[in-house]
Amino acid sequence: GSFGAVYKVEAPGGKLYALKAESVSEKVPLLRLELLVMQRLQARNATHMPDLIDKGNFENFNYIVMKLLGKSLQCLEAIEELHWAGFLHRNPYAHTYGNGYDVGLVGYNPEFPSVHNNIGLLPASAGACWTFVIEQKRSTFLRLNLLCAAHLAVKKDVKPGNFVVGRAEDGDLRKLYILDFGMCRKFVDNNNVMLQPRKKAPFRGTPRYAPIASHMGKEHCRKDDVESW
Repeated sequence: GSFGAVYKVEAPGGKLYALKAESVSEKVPLLRLELLVMQRLQARNATHMPDLIDKGNFENFNYIVMKLLGKSLQCLEAIEELHWAGFLHRNPYAHTYGNGYDVGLVGYNPEFPSVHNNIGLLPASAGACWTFVIEQKRSTFLRLNLLCAAHLAVKKDVKPGNFVVGRAEDGDLRKLYILDFGMCRKFVDNNNVMLQPRKKAPFRGTPRYAPIASHMGKEHCRKDDVESW
Protein backbone atom coordinates (compact mmCIF):
# COMPACT_ATOMS: atom_id res chain seq x y z
CA GLY A 1 0.00 0.00 0.00
CA SER A 2 0.93 3.69 -0.04
CA PHE A 3 1.87 3.40 3.64
CA GLY A 4 2.21 0.32 5.82
CA ALA A 5 2.18 -3.14 4.27
CA VAL A 6 -0.34 -5.55 2.74
CA TYR A 7 -0.07 -9.33 3.14
CA LYS A 8 -1.90 -12.36 1.80
CA VAL A 9 -2.83 -14.43 4.85
CA GLU A 10 -4.44 -17.82 5.38
CA ALA A 11 -7.09 -18.54 8.02
CA PRO A 12 -7.08 -21.86 9.93
CA GLY A 13 -9.72 -23.22 7.56
CA GLY A 14 -7.54 -22.50 4.54
CA LYS A 15 -9.40 -19.44 3.23
CA LEU A 16 -7.20 -16.60 1.97
CA TYR A 17 -7.58 -12.93 2.95
CA ALA A 18 -5.69 -9.66 2.59
CA LEU A 19 -4.26 -8.11 5.76
CA LYS A 20 -3.20 -4.47 5.84
CA ALA A 21 -0.95 -3.45 8.73
CA GLU A 22 0.40 -0.12 9.92
CA SER A 23 2.78 0.73 12.73
CA VAL A 24 1.21 2.48 15.71
CA SER A 25 4.05 5.01 15.48
CA GLU A 26 3.39 5.85 11.82
CA LYS A 27 3.89 9.62 11.34
CA VAL A 28 1.07 9.82 8.79
CA PRO A 29 -1.47 7.25 10.04
CA LEU A 30 -3.96 6.30 7.35
CA LEU A 31 -5.34 2.95 8.47
CA ARG A 32 -7.84 4.40 10.97
CA LEU A 33 -9.38 6.58 8.26
CA GLU A 34 -9.45 3.66 5.84
CA LEU A 35 -11.25 1.57 8.45
CA LEU A 36 -13.81 4.35 9.03
CA VAL A 37 -14.53 4.67 5.30
CA MET A 38 -14.87 0.91 4.84
CA GLN A 39 -17.22 0.65 7.83
CA ARG A 40 -19.36 3.50 6.50
CA LEU A 41 -19.54 1.94 3.04
CA GLN A 42 -20.28 -1.50 4.43
CA ALA A 43 -23.13 -0.05 6.48
CA ARG A 44 -24.59 1.18 3.18
CA ASN A 45 -24.31 -2.34 1.71
CA ALA A 46 -21.74 -1.22 -0.86
CA THR A 47 -20.89 -4.15 -3.12
CA HIS A 48 -17.84 -2.87 -5.01
CA MET A 49 -15.41 -2.54 -2.13
CA PRO A 50 -13.50 -5.35 -0.40
CA ASP A 51 -15.50 -6.90 2.46
CA LEU A 52 -14.15 -5.89 5.86
CA ILE A 53 -13.56 -9.12 7.79
CA ASP A 54 -11.75 -8.08 10.97
CA LYS A 55 -9.75 -5.33 12.65
CA GLY A 56 -7.48 -5.07 15.65
CA ASN A 57 -3.96 -4.55 16.90
CA PHE A 58 -1.03 -6.83 17.62
CA GLU A 59 2.10 -5.72 19.43
CA ASN A 60 3.13 -2.46 17.68
CA PHE A 61 0.80 -2.75 14.69
CA ASN A 62 -2.79 -1.93 13.86
CA TYR A 63 -4.39 -4.05 11.15
CA ILE A 64 -7.50 -4.70 9.12
CA VAL A 65 -8.42 -7.95 7.36
CA MET A 66 -10.40 -7.81 4.13
CA LYS A 67 -11.45 -9.92 1.20
CA LEU A 68 -8.57 -10.96 -1.04
CA LEU A 69 -9.00 -9.51 -4.53
CA GLY A 70 -7.29 -9.97 -7.90
CA LYS A 71 -5.03 -7.90 -10.12
CA SER A 72 -5.25 -4.13 -10.50
CA LEU A 73 -6.11 -2.32 -13.73
CA GLN A 74 -2.54 -1.01 -13.79
CA CYS A 75 -1.27 -4.58 -13.97
CA LEU A 76 -3.94 -5.72 -16.46
CA GLU A 77 -3.36 -2.80 -18.82
CA ALA A 78 0.37 -3.50 -18.90
CA ILE A 79 -0.25 -7.17 -19.66
CA GLU A 80 -2.79 -6.27 -22.35
CA GLU A 81 -0.35 -3.98 -24.14
CA LEU A 82 2.32 -6.66 -24.05
CA HIS A 83 -0.09 -9.21 -25.52
CA TRP A 84 -1.04 -6.79 -28.29
CA ALA A 85 2.64 -6.65 -29.18
CA GLY A 86 2.68 -10.41 -29.58
CA PHE A 87 4.53 -11.33 -26.37
CA LEU A 88 3.73 -13.16 -23.14
CA HIS A 89 5.23 -11.74 -19.96
CA ARG A 90 5.48 -15.15 -18.22
CA ASN A 91 6.48 -13.52 -14.91
CA PRO A 92 3.54 -11.27 -13.87
CA TYR A 93 4.31 -10.68 -10.20
CA ALA A 94 2.83 -7.68 -8.42
CA HIS A 95 6.21 -5.92 -8.04
CA THR A 96 6.63 -6.07 -11.82
CA TYR A 97 4.24 -3.15 -12.31
CA GLY A 98 4.97 0.38 -11.16
CA ASN A 99 4.22 4.00 -11.98
CA GLY A 100 6.96 4.26 -14.60
CA TYR A 101 6.94 6.50 -17.63
CA ASP A 102 5.21 3.91 -19.77
CA VAL A 103 3.14 0.86 -18.89
CA GLY A 104 5.32 -0.27 -16.01
CA LEU A 105 7.05 -3.19 -17.73
CA VAL A 106 10.23 -4.59 -16.22
CA GLY A 107 13.39 -3.18 -17.72
CA TYR A 108 11.69 -0.19 -19.33
CA ASN A 109 14.30 1.99 -21.01
CA PRO A 110 13.32 5.34 -22.64
CA GLU A 111 16.19 4.87 -25.13
CA PHE A 112 14.39 1.96 -26.78
CA PRO A 113 10.96 1.72 -28.48
CA SER A 114 8.29 0.86 -25.95
CA VAL A 115 5.39 -1.52 -26.34
CA HIS A 116 2.98 1.40 -25.98
CA ASN A 117 4.53 3.37 -28.86
CA ASN A 118 4.39 0.42 -31.22
CA ILE A 119 0.81 -0.66 -30.63
CA GLY A 120 -0.31 1.09 -33.81
CA LEU A 121 1.93 -1.15 -35.92
CA LEU A 122 0.19 -4.32 -34.83
CA PRO A 123 -2.97 -5.92 -36.25
CA ALA A 124 -5.67 -6.07 -33.60
CA SER A 125 -9.41 -5.82 -33.10
CA ALA A 126 -9.98 -2.11 -32.51
CA GLY A 127 -13.68 -2.67 -31.78
CA ALA A 128 -12.96 -5.12 -28.99
CA CYS A 129 -10.34 -2.79 -27.53
CA TRP A 130 -12.66 0.20 -27.41
CA THR A 131 -15.45 -1.89 -25.89
CA PHE A 132 -13.08 -2.92 -23.09
CA VAL A 133 -11.90 0.65 -22.50
CA ILE A 134 -15.42 2.14 -22.45
CA GLU A 135 -16.73 -0.50 -20.04
CA GLN A 136 -13.66 -0.07 -17.83
CA LYS A 137 -14.14 3.72 -17.67
CA ARG A 138 -17.86 3.36 -16.94
CA SER A 139 -17.23 0.85 -14.16
CA THR A 140 -14.49 2.87 -12.47
CA PHE A 141 -16.65 6.01 -12.57
CA LEU A 142 -19.49 4.14 -10.85
CA ARG A 143 -17.10 3.07 -8.09
CA LEU A 144 -16.13 6.72 -7.49
CA ASN A 145 -19.81 7.63 -7.38
CA LEU A 146 -20.17 5.04 -4.63
CA LEU A 147 -18.11 7.25 -2.31
CA CYS A 148 -19.82 10.51 -3.26
CA ALA A 149 -23.33 9.05 -3.01
CA ALA A 150 -22.54 8.10 0.56
CA HIS A 151 -21.79 11.81 1.24
CA LEU A 152 -18.62 10.30 2.58
CA ALA A 153 -15.46 11.47 0.95
CA VAL A 154 -13.46 12.34 -2.10
CA LYS A 155 -11.00 9.60 -3.01
CA LYS A 156 -7.95 11.86 -3.56
CA ASP A 157 -5.87 9.02 -5.03
CA VAL A 158 -7.60 7.89 -8.21
CA LYS A 159 -5.28 5.69 -10.29
CA PRO A 160 -5.35 2.31 -12.06
CA GLY A 161 -3.62 0.62 -9.13
CA ASN A 162 -6.60 1.36 -6.85
CA PHE A 163 -9.12 -0.44 -9.04
CA VAL A 164 -8.92 -4.23 -9.03
CA VAL A 165 -10.90 -7.17 -10.36
CA GLY A 166 -12.15 -10.05 -8.27
CA ARG A 167 -10.69 -13.54 -8.21
CA ALA A 168 -11.74 -16.46 -10.40
CA GLU A 169 -11.79 -18.66 -7.28
CA ASP A 170 -14.61 -16.50 -5.88
CA GLY A 171 -16.56 -16.35 -9.15
CA ASP A 172 -16.26 -12.56 -9.51
CA LEU A 173 -13.41 -12.20 -11.98
CA ARG A 174 -15.53 -9.76 -14.04
CA LYS A 175 -16.40 -7.60 -11.04
CA LEU A 176 -14.50 -4.35 -10.46
CA TYR A 177 -13.64 -3.08 -6.98
CA ILE A 178 -12.30 0.21 -5.61
CA LEU A 179 -9.89 0.11 -2.67
CA ASP A 180 -7.29 2.02 -0.64
CA PHE A 181 -9.29 4.67 1.22
CA GLY A 182 -6.51 6.00 3.43
CA MET A 183 -6.38 9.39 1.68
CA CYS A 184 -10.14 10.03 1.56
CA ARG A 185 -11.56 13.26 2.95
CA LYS A 186 -15.13 14.12 3.92
CA PHE A 187 -16.70 16.95 1.96
CA VAL A 188 -19.87 17.36 4.09
CA ASP A 189 -20.40 17.61 7.84
CA ASN A 190 -22.68 15.39 9.93
CA ASN A 191 -25.67 17.49 8.78
CA ASN A 192 -24.79 16.96 5.10
CA VAL A 193 -23.72 20.60 4.74
CA MET A 194 -20.79 21.21 2.41
CA LEU A 195 -17.54 21.89 4.23
CA GLN A 196 -15.67 25.06 3.36
CA PRO A 197 -12.41 24.46 1.46
CA ARG A 198 -9.13 25.10 3.22
CA LYS A 199 -7.07 28.03 1.92
CA LYS A 200 -4.03 25.78 1.66
CA ALA A 201 -4.16 22.01 1.40
CA PRO A 202 -1.18 19.62 1.57
CA PHE A 203 -0.54 17.46 -1.47
CA ARG A 204 -2.17 14.05 -1.35
CA GLY A 205 -2.15 11.35 -3.98
CA THR A 206 0.17 10.16 -6.74
CA PRO A 207 1.83 12.96 -8.77
CA ARG A 208 1.29 11.24 -12.10
CA TYR A 209 -2.49 11.03 -11.62
CA ALA A 210 -3.12 13.99 -9.29
CA PRO A 211 -5.43 16.79 -10.54
CA ILE A 212 -4.17 20.32 -11.18
CA ALA A 213 -5.73 21.61 -7.94
CA SER A 214 -3.63 19.21 -5.87
CA HIS A 215 -0.43 20.34 -7.57
CA MET A 216 -1.41 23.95 -6.83
CA GLY A 217 -2.01 23.29 -3.12
CA LYS A 218 -5.78 23.77 -3.37
CA GLU A 219 -8.52 21.80 -1.65
CA HIS A 220 -9.47 18.56 -3.38
CA CYS A 221 -13.16 18.22 -4.29
CA ARG A 222 -15.36 15.78 -6.21
CA LYS A 223 -14.52 17.21 -9.63
CA ASP A 224 -10.84 16.54 -8.92
CA ASP A 225 -11.56 12.84 -8.46
CA VAL A 226 -13.21 12.93 -11.88
CA GLU A 227 -10.24 14.81 -13.37
CA SER A 228 -7.86 12.12 -12.14
CA TRP A 229 -10.23 9.45 -13.45
